[in-house]
Amino acid sequence: MAVVLGAAYALLATDSASALQFAFAGRVPMVISAEKISVSGLSITPGLSSGKHSDAALMSLFQDFRADDVCVTSVVELPVIGATTARLYADSLSASKFTIETSSLSTSRVSLSPAGLETERDPATPFRLTAGSFHAFKVRVEPRAFAAASLAAKGFHADFVHGRQGCPSSPRDSGK
Repeated sequence: MAVVLGAAYALLATDSASALQFAFAGRVPMVISAEKISVSGLSITPGLSSGKHSDAALMSLFQDFRADDVCVTSVVELPVIGATTARLYADSLSASKFTIETSSLSTSRVSLSPAGLETERDPATPFRLTAGSFHAFKVRVEPRAFAAASLAAKGFHADFVHGRQGCPSSPRDSGK
């Protein structure tokens, strides 16, 4: 996350931040909120989280992913300064072969089409939910781990605020 934030800040400083594209894989404490998410090729299965502490989690795979009005927050404790929140905003994000591991996901409305539910014989993955397309509105997710073949952001900007702060009510209210 620090590398991505540093690169994002460098682009902002040169006024070249209208579009940003990068590839990543990571495990960082963050909260992602979006006004709308559209996905094709959805597959969700329960499983165990990766890393030191294995907890129950949902593992999701999206072939093509798009999110609108996105805000990502991550709090870091800095020496002397204390808690600082990095907030990244994007008018839209798109990704290919995007996987996410999470135990916290909330949304105001969801639609799946065509949807399927398969039950597995393996106790570690008792079911798999699939859909050709998936749409969710007013989404909030706290990922534990994520990876993408590529991720592109349009209308990207960032700010850093002292303390533990969330996103404005709308990313468009962030003062860009």
